[in-house]
Amino acid sequence: MALLMCLLASTIPTRHITKELVENAWQRVRHHADIPDVRIHDLRHTVGTFAAQSGCNAFLISHLLRHRNVTITNRYVNHDAHPIRVLSETVGERIEAGLKGGGGKN
Repeated sequence: MALLMCLLASTIPTRHITKELVENAWQRVRHHADIPDVRIHDLRHTVGTFAAQSGCNAFLISHLLRHRNVTITNRYVNHDAHPIRVLSETVGERIEAGLKGGGGKN
């Protein structure tokens, strides 16, 4: 996104940024990066997904993406089952330790 903003700023610094200007700059970025089918909105979705995979909750991500509510964020954020699997394994290990008399952590 920073590259896109640099292209926009260096192209016509005295002109207001219009949708057409952004689209033209984005097409040049896609051409040079050899990613013809990536939309700017795809980058937004990727940011939400990476934030979720980093452990951020949907409330924080909704603010990052400037959504009005968390319901909208849930449409864009890919839900990764890995954290749920890790939690399930941790709980299972504690139960197993308790059954073996190890007590486990509280």
